Amino acid sequence: MLKATVPTSSELTGNFSTSSIAGEGNPNATGGPPGTVNYTTFPGGQIPTSKIDANMVALIKTYPAANANPANTGGYNYVQAETFNQNNL
Repeated sequence: MLKATVPTSSELTGNFSTSSIAGEGNPNATGGPPGTVNYTTFPGGQIPTSKIDANMVALIKTYPAANANPANTGGYNYVQAETFNQNNL
């Protein structure tokens, strides 16, 4: 089973509020909780669309969409069943 943390749909539009980040689940690449944005620079965690790089938006859309509730998957918001062919001869 492949489990990962991917951006939420609201994060794709610049919404990095506490509730949006909670949708990522708990673990990140180091096993710790996700980071937060600077709320002094971006009040409420909302990054204006004028500050979002179009190239980064195109890149981030190559990630799969979140499809799982982190509360049910050990903290991950993306889960995919993996099938591996094995030669057992």
